[in-house]
This record gives sequence, structure tokens and C-alpha cells, in this order.
Amino acid sequence: MSDLFLEAEHAELYRKYRPRYPKEIFEIIDRKLTESTAKLPDGLKEKYKRNREGRWKRALDVGCGTGQATLMLLDSVQEIVGLDSSDSQIHQAKIECGDKDASRVTFLCEDALKISEAFEEDSIDLILVCQAIHWFDRANFFRECLKVLRPGGVLALVGYGLPFFNDEVIDKLNREYIDESLKDSPIRSTIDDKYAEVIKELRCVFPCVERDDSIVQNLDSTVDEYVGYLSTWSNYRTYKRTNPPYPDVLEVFRQKLQKCVPGDAILKRKFDFFIVFGIKSLK
Repeated sequence: MSDLFLEAEHAELYRKYRPRYPKEIFEIIDRKLTESTAKLPDGLKEKYKRNREGRWKRALDVGCGTGQATLMLLDSVQEIVGLDSSDSQIHQAKIECGDKDASRVTFLCEDALKISEAFEEDSIDLILVCQAIHWFDRANFFRECLKVLRPGGVLALVGYGLPFFNDEVIDKLNREYIDESLKDSPIRSTIDDKYAEVIKELRCVFPCVERDDSIVQNLDSTVDEYVGYLSTWSNYRTYKRTNPPYPDVLEVFRQKLQKCVPGDAILKRKFDFFIVFGIKSLK
């Protein structure tokens, strides 16, 4: 995981400005786990069924960041463990969690490539990774997941593309900023192709791979809120570290954007979400 997320200030901005995940994503993931469990032999189906409260036994949220997605699993999973390699992100995740069913949610600073050391074989129903798989050593991570997932268990990789704006002028300005600021970022291609390359790698490890592209999220925000979101991007943090004497590119973008937006007008943007599933063999 990038050391860009180790900064306490960055972790706080991440919790404040990153978009919240639509609940429909977690409903789709829950249905996928229900489908895969229903295909198990009767003995395993009984072993891995939901509890009396209708929840699965255990899920991991790997690369959990500040915990927004972790907490969305509370309705469907009894025990949830959020893992991240950044102490600062884990600190913010605990703040995000507060006292929401604290006995059912744990946050740990842990390496994604060591989950088989921390959890028993066949002990996890669901592994969730939201907008983070581009940071991982994917081949080794996928093998780790296969060890700890139970038969019919699901690895769900959630991502979202770059934002689009309804206003053509603002959208063009935004595209120009993104194209310039991400021009040297290898992460851009992973997100732009909606995990197409990730799917190829996943198929080398998981016998069944599926995807869902049905979720679109529409968001309203002020200029300050959108610029705050952009300030959480890793490429911007890199720029600030490596170019301290130069003008702040994000502040320049803010000024250009403000000229196009009257007063405190609301910007309307949308994100296209995609979910890639790796399903462990049913045997």
C-alpha cells in the first residue's frame, strides 16, 4: 500500500471528502454470496448458512481506509474486520465507526499479503476491497484470499471511474485537470479500463469470475467539497511533496472552476461503479 496514506492529515481528508458507497452495491454483493452458497452441497450449505439474525459469519474489508465501506456490511455480516496498512487510516476508521455495533467491527493495521497468517483457512465468507486493488500485489493477494475464503466464499472488488459533470464546460475543465495531473500515474489505466486487466489476473487464481456494472451514483457538491475530494488523490499528494516551490495545481484548478460557477452553486457529478467477483470453488 502506498505510504501516501500514512499522513494523518490525508487520512482525515479522506474520511471527510471521499464519496460514500451506495447501499445498492452491498445488496448486489450479498445476493452474489447468497447465490454461491445456495449451490453448495447440502452439508456445506448448512455449515455456511446465515445466522438467526440473517447475517453471514465473517467478512474482511481489505484496504479499508477510513472505514466507510466497512460499516456498510453491518446489515449482512455478523463480524467484520477492516484491515489497512496505514495507522492514520485505521485511526480515522475508528472515529468513523464510533459506537456503531463496536463489538461486531474491528479495525487492524495489517498487510494485505498476510491475511492467511491472521485468519484460518476456510473461515471467511466475504472479502471486500473498495477502490484499493490497484495498490496491491494482486497475484499474491488473490492467492491469500483463496486460502481464507470458505467454499462458495466471495472476493468482491469494488471500483469507480473518474467523475463526470452534467455541465459541459465544467466537465471539460475537469477532464483537463485530471488528464494533466494523472498523466504519469499507472493507477489511471487500472481505473479507466474498469478492472479489465485485474479480471485477467483474477482468472488465473479463481475458478469463477463475474462482474456487475449496474450502479451509477449522482452527487451534488460545492466547489470546495469537490476540490476537497481531489485533494485526497494520491497523485496530488505526490505533486505537493515533489514540487513545493511551484504553484498549487489544485488551487489553480479551484480558481478556474470558481469562475465557471456562480456563487455557491451546486455541482452535479456522477460516478460509474463496477464490481468484480472472484468466487471460490464450491467443493
